[in-house]
Amino acid sequence: MLKVNIKVLMLNLETKIKVNSLIIDNIGPSLVSFFLDLDREILYLTFNDVVNTTTLDPTKITFQQSKIDLSQLDDANSYSLTGGFTNSSLGFVIDFVLSFQDINELKSRPFLANNINDTYVSVTAATIDDVNAINVFAIPPIEAIQSTQVYPDISPPKLESFTLNMDSGIILLTFSEVIHLGTLDITHFSLVPYPYSDSVFHVPLTGAIVFDFLYKRIFLIELSEIDLNRVKYSTTLATNLHNTYSIISGSLISDVYENPVSQIFIEDPLIVSVFVPDTTSPNLVLFTLDMDKGTLYLRFDEIVNVSTFDPAKIQLSNFNGIFVYTISDGEYVTEVIIFNLLRDIAIIPLCCAVGSHDVLIGLLVTRLVQT
Repeated sequence: MLKVNIKVLMLNLETKIKVNSLIIDNIGPSLVSFFLDLDREILYLTFNDVVNTTTLDPTKITFQQSKIDLSQLDDANSYSLTGGFTNSSLGFVIDFVLSFQDINELKSRPFLANNINDTYVSVTAATIDDVNAINVFAIPPIEAIQSTQVYPDISPPKLESFTLNMDSGIILLTFSEVIHLGTLDITHFSLVPYPYSDSVFHVPLTGAIVFDFLYKRIFLIELSEIDLNRVKYSTTLATNLHNTYSIISGSLISDVYENPVSQIFIEDPLIVSVFVPDTTSPNLVLFTLDMDKGTLYLRFDEIVNVSTFDPAKIQLSNFNGIFVYTISDGEYVTEVIIFNLLRDIAIIPLCCAVGSHDVLIGLLVTRLVQT
C-alpha cells in the first residue's frame, strides 16, 4: 500500500499541466498602515502586497499634522523626509530607520508627530514599487492615513560638546537631539578646571541670554557680565583649552518630551571642544576724581589685573589739553582701581586721557568732588 502511494505521488510530480490563461499582477501595492517609534527612531510601514525595498524613496513620504489639502501644507504642519535607510528584505512590512536630520526635524515641530492625533502620512506613487515594478498607490495629503501608534521618546538627551569664547562671552551648546529651550536653567551649568578638587576655583553660572529658537539642538548662550568676570578672575580656569571643562545636572534642560538631560559628573567632566581666548583690551568706562580725599576712581568694562597697573600712564588735563599733568605716584586697591593721588592732589583736571595702549579710552570727568 505504501509503495502504491509513493508511485502515485511520483506520477503527480512528473505530470505537467499547461495553464489555460495567466493574469499578470498589474495592481500596485497600497500603504495600509504605519506606526512611529520616536525612541528607536524607526518608521514601520505595512503594505497589502510584497514590496521591493530597494525601490523605496523616503523623500516621497510626508508627515502631516492631519488630513490637509496640498495647498495648506506648510513647514509647521508637515515635513517630508530627506533620507534614512532600511535593512528589510522583500515583504509586506518595512522597518525604516529615520535619518538623524529627519528625526530632529520632527521633534522640532511642537504640533507634529507627538501622538496618534497629530501623526499622519501621505505618499506619492514614486515612494516604492512592488516586485513587478508597479508603483504604490499614491495617498494625497487630503487623504493621509493616521498612525496606528506613536511610541514616545523616553531617552534622555546628552550634552555632546560645548565651545567657549572668552572674547565675546558666548557659549555654544550642542546636544544629541532637539531640546526645549523653555526648560533651560543655566544655574545647573558649571565651568570647572580639571583635575578638580573642592579647593579649585570653579564657576556655576548665574545668568545668561539665549540667542536661538525654542526647539533646537545647537544654540548660543551669552554669559552674564557677572559670570564672565568671575571666570576671568581665575588664573586656573578657562585660560586655555586644557583647563576648561563643564559639569551639568539633569535640571539644566529637557528635551521636547520632558526627558531631563543626562548629568555630567565632576569625576568625568566634559572638555571644551573649541576655546577662544580673550584678546580684547579692557576699556575705561568712567572715573571719579575726589580732590578732598586725593583719590582717583577708575572703572573698567571688565575685570583687570591690577598688578599690571602703571600710574605713570595716566595724564590729567583740561578739555583742550593745554594743561597736562602726568601722575607720578600712587597706590591701587581692589579690582576697580582706586588710585590715591598722594602729592598729586593739587592738580585739578577737567578730563582724563589714558596713555596706556592696553586701555583704549579717554573720558570726560564723570564726577569732580572738591571742597
